[in-house]
Amino acid sequence: MTVTTTERTAASQQQLSIFARANAIFDGWHDPRTGRRVLRIATNETEVARGVKPEWCWRTPYHQLSCFLDGGRKVLLRTGEELKGARIADSAFMDLTTGEVWNPFPPEYYPVQVNGDNLTILYRKPGRAEDIILWDIRAEKALVTLPSDGWGPAWWHFLCDGRRAIFAQCKGEGGYAGHYQSRMFLVGDDGSCEPIFATDGAICNHVQCHPTDPNVFAYVKWPTPWSYQPQVIRIRTLDGTYDEPLALPDGAVRPGHASIGLQRDHFLWTPDGARIASYVSPLESAEGCADHFDFGWQLSATDWRTGEDLCISYPPHRWGCNFTVSPDNRYVVSAGGKAFQCLYAVEIEGLRDGWNEHVLCAYPRTDVDGDNLGLFHMPWVLPDQSGVLFTAGWNGPETGVYLVEWPQDGPTIR
Repeated sequence: MTVTTTERTAASQQQLSIFARANAIFDGWHDPRTGRRVLRIATNETEVARGVKPEWCWRTPYHQLSCFLDGGRKVLLRTGEELKGARIADSAFMDLTTGEVWNPFPPEYYPVQVNGDNLTILYRKPGRAEDIILWDIRAEKALVTLPSDGWGPAWWHFLCDGRRAIFAQCKGEGGYAGHYQSRMFLVGDDGSCEPIFATDGAICNHVQCHPTDPNVFAYVKWPTPWSYQPQVIRIRTLDGTYDEPLALPDGAVRPGHASIGLQRDHFLWTPDGARIASYVSPLESAEGCADHFDFGWQLSATDWRTGEDLCISYPPHRWGCNFTVSPDNRYVVSAGGKAFQCLYAVEIEGLRDGWNEHVLCAYPRTDVDGDNLGLFHMPWVLPDQSGVLFTAGWNGPETGVYLVEWPQDGPTIR
């Protein structure tokens, strides 16, 4: 068989890292402090379709909702408005090796999470009945539709078997001071939809399925009306034979009483399923705090079986809201706050000896207001760990998505 030059070039391209292939098509710069290459992936000038610019800014998705297809070569990015009082969000796929952008979904829906190469979860846009759909990307059809029936969507997440997902709903009124019911369904690519959980007097959300055991998942349980809880994360099996709070040993940091939002709720499993990484604040009074950047956060990594909690205070201006965990389980990757405009990595095991960090890059100035609708960086490490996607530049002309090179020999902690 004769191998053509074109075939050899294609094979050579496939052997390159995702970052190396992205570096060939996107413009960027070298960070003056670290020397790492930073690429500009999408800005307000990047079209969502031919001749159509986004209504608002491009940004990376929420840190608990998987966004990569095809081994990380393709990524689901957010577009559209998401401002105070108006959530008219949308999403689109981008191929990081070609720059191609496309959205193959019905206009009344937008994808919120992807799995493998053919499954996604669709959420009906606001203003209509809020049903949730398991969608086959290749066949372009709905596999399961969970209708609203008076229930609002609370969360959704794929199991690690690549075929099933958990859809969570809740209904009630009055917010956390009111009264709510919650329920969950196990849905599958075979069209199955089975109730697996129901409770009264709680909002249950932030479902995160275990990354290696398809029978285990974690979720957050908020009692309604709200009463103080030292731990809101719970670990549950699909059959319900185990459902217990994530253990906290004696002496572990407990959330303070200054706000309901001080809990360990924005959490992630490490990819090996050994720990749950989150952040927590022991703050007892919010007096003098301008916003939640001032809440005295601590980084936490808890062994869910033993309860061992590696927990340490963020140095000033290091807390930047939601983070990610590297595919090799070693690092939490986060962005700083208002006065530390850098993306950095922290070695989880190194927390035993105190705070450690390695700066990956500085980024275009980002102004955040501390509100949950403020633009946060939401970093995502590429599956081949060759780079980190993140959002920056809000609220100026450089608002958008960026990709920084990951050190080939791993971050050197300083």
